[in-house]
Amino acid sequence: MKQTQRHTTLFASAFNFHAGCAASKGQNIVVSYPDYILYKEMLQLAEDSRSGRRKSASTIGSSIFSVLCCFMCSREVLNNQVVLYVSLFLTVLNLSSCIREELPACPPLQVILDVEDKNYHNINSAVRLGFEEWKSEELPFRDYVGTLTYRLHNAETGEEVLVAPVAPVEGDKQMLALPIPENLPFGTYVLTAWGNLAGSTILTEEHKGAKLHPDNLPGEDLYLAHDTLVYDHLTYDYTIGMKRVKGKLIIRVEDMPVQYQASSKAVTGLSGYVDNRFNYDRSLDMRLDTVWPAPREILTKTIMAPSLERDLSVLTLRFFEGNQCNESAYWISPEAVTMNMQRNELTIMRYVYDKSCCCFKIYILINDHWEVLHSMEIS
Repeated sequence: MKQTQRHTTLFASAFNFHAGCAASKGQNIVVSYPDYILYKEMLQLAEDSRSGRRKSASTIGSSIFSVLCCFMCSREVLNNQVVLYVSLFLTVLNLSSCIREELPACPPLQVILDVEDKNYHNINSAVRLGFEEWKSEELPFRDYVGTLTYRLHNAETGEEVLVAPVAPVEGDKQMLALPIPENLPFGTYVLTAWGNLAGSTILTEEHKGAKLHPDNLPGEDLYLAHDTLVYDHLTYDYTIGMKRVKGKLIIRVEDMPVQYQASSKAVTGLSGYVDNRFNYDRSLDMRLDTVWPAPREILTKTIMAPSLERDLSVLTLRFFEGNQCNESAYWISPEAVTMNMQRNELTIMRYVYDKSCCCFKIYILINDHWEVLHSMEIS
C-alpha cells in the first residue's frame, strides 16, 4: 500500500512536469474531461498519503493505470521520446507494485519425517512363536527412531542448506517437521536422514553412507531416509518415510547338554556398507561369542546387515564345554548352512540337539512353516 501511494505521488509530480515542459514549448497536453477528473483524484490520493488518510491499493492502482493509458496515448507524449520513456517506466513500476501486492507469499518448503518400517514385515510369525513382540503403529516417533541426524543440500550447487548433528529425538509426536529456513529459494534439494545412530563416527563424509558393522559388532538398528525435493510454487510439501537398514537373525537352540555353556556364531557374506540410496557394498564376515548361564534355553537375537548376494551368506555355530569360547576346549558344531539376510526382515532358525545321534536338526522358518535344513540346502 505504501509503495503504491509513493508511485501515485511520483506520477502526479511527473504529470505536472510533463505539462510544464509542453507549455514551455507552446504545446498543451490535452486530455478528456473524465481523465482530468481522474488526474485530480490522483492528486488528492497523493495529498491523502502525505496527510495519513488511506485508500485501498486496488482503487489507487486502477486510477493510476487509467490516467497513464490516456496520458501516454496523447499526441504530444508519443512525439516526445523522453516523456514517452519516462511514462512507460512509471507504468511498469506501477503495475509491478500492484502485481506484487496481489500475489500470495511464496509457500515455504515443508519436510516431515515419518517412520515407514515400524515392525519387521514378517513380525507376525515371530510373535506367534513368542520370539518377538509386536510394536504398536501409533507410538511416538522416538519409540522407533531414538536419535536423528540429517542434511539438506542444493542438488545443483552442492551448497549445504541445513545440517543437524546426531541428537536424541524429543517429544511425543508421531512425525517430525524439519526446521527448513523460510527464505530458502526455489530449486532442487536432496535430503538424507539417518536414525538410531549412537554417534557420527560410522557415517562417511556429507552423510553419503554408513558402516554397518563397525568393530565387527552388530551395531544399531539403523534407519535411513533419502529423497530429492523439487521446490517451487506448486510442490513444496513433502512427507518422507524412514526405512530400516538392517534385518535381524533369531536363533533358538533346544535340548543342549548342560556342559555346553558358551557358543560362537559366524556369518559370512554380509554387507559392510550402505550408501544413502540403499545400495549395499563391501563384503563382511562377522563372529560373535556368547556365554549361556542356562544352556537349555538359548535364544539369540542379532541385528545384521543384509547379505551382499542372495543365499551366499553361510552360518556356522560352535558350542563349547565350559563358559568360554576357547578353541582348545572341546566343542561340537552343527553343519554350516546357507542363509539370506534381508532388510527389515527376521531370519528365524531352530537348532534341536538329538542326544541319540549327538547331532543337530536344523530348521528355518519360511512362510510361517518350519523347513528342514541340511547339506547346505533346504529340503
